Amino acid sequence: MTFMENPFFTPYHTPHATVPFDRITLADYEPAIREGMRRENEEIKAITDNPQEPTFDNTVKALEQSGELLDRVTTVLFNLMSAETSDDLEAIAEKLMPELSEHSNDINLNARLFQRIKHVYEKRDRINLTHEEYRLLEKTYDGFVRNGANLSDTDKETFRKLSTELSTLTLRFSQNHLKIWKYRSTISAVYKYFRITEN
Repeated sequence: MTFMENPFFTPYHTPHATVPFDRITLADYEPAIREGMRRENEEIKAITDNPQEPTFDNTVKALEQSGELLDRVTTVLFNLMSAETSDDLEAIAEKLMPELSEHSNDINLNARLFQRIKHVYEKRDRINLTHEEYRLLEKTYDGFVRNGANLSDTDKETFRKLSTELSTLTLRFSQNHLKIWKYRSTISAVYKYFRITEN
C-alpha cells in the first residue's frame, strides 16, 4: 500500500473534514502511526536544532503544531476502540502501545527540548504573550515537569519503564472493561427479550 492509498496521509475531503471510516482499513493504522512518529521526530529535531534563541513561536508553538499525523491516526484508533472495538483493533493497539509510549517519553524527556521550553517559561512575564499563548506556555511547561523532565537520568529511566508498563496495563483495563460492559448489555437485552415474550 502506498501513502496515497492510505486515507490518513491525505486530506479527508469530506463534509466538515469528518473521518472517512468507509475508506479506512485495519491495514492503514500501523503504517500511518509509524510514519506519524517519524514525522514528529523530525519536527522535534528541527526545534531542538534551531540555533536561534528559544521563543514562543519557534519552540512552544512549533511543538504544539507538531505530530499532526500521529494525533489524527491515534484519535481515530482509540475512539473507535471505545465505540466499536474488535479483536483485530485491539491487537494493533497492543502491538503499538509500547512504541507509542516510548515515543511520548522520548519527547517529554528530551533535555534539549525542555531547556528551550524552560527558557521561554522563565521569561513569560517579560514577553508579549496573549492570554491564550500564556496559558499554552504554562500548560506545556507543567506537562513536561509532570512527565519527568526535571528528573535525574537514573529516575528518567525508571520513569520510562513504569510509564510504558502503565500504558499497556491501562489499555488492557479499558479493553476488559469494554468487554464486561458488552457482556452485561447482551445479558440485559436477552433478559428483557424473554420478559417481553413471556408476557
